[in-house]
Amino acid sequence: MKDISLAVKYINWSMIGPKEWTTIEWTIYTDLSVDIKLFYNAKDQDQETKCKITEEMYKRLLDQVTLAKENKNKVEAFDGSAWEIIQYENGQEIWHRCPDYIYGISSFEEIASILNSLLPNER
Repeated sequence: MKDISLAVKYINWSMIGPKEWTTIEWTIYTDLSVDIKLFYNAKDQDQETKCKITEEMYKRLLDQVTLAKENKNKVEAFDGSAWEIIQYENGQEIWHRCPDYIYGISSFEEIASILNSLLPNER
């Protein structure tokens, strides 16, 4: 059965110029499928793609989310990008990290690295 496990948004909080990305969204399902949506300042450039991740990658993601839940550090920044993560279990939201910076927080940076590795090269 295909249930949502994680919904992650990478949000561009920098000054956005013409044709720059604004948001990237990953939806990760328990069957290891992933929907990826890339949104740009120019709507005609928006992209959607699908892929599969390995069981090992899925476990690494969930392990890093568990570590991230324990982290109470607050990052102070004035520009850059933010990450929002929502974890689900049996169709119900069980944890939500509101959009915020992740700089210097290793568990969040590892989540970002894993998810960014799934992005299409032509972006």
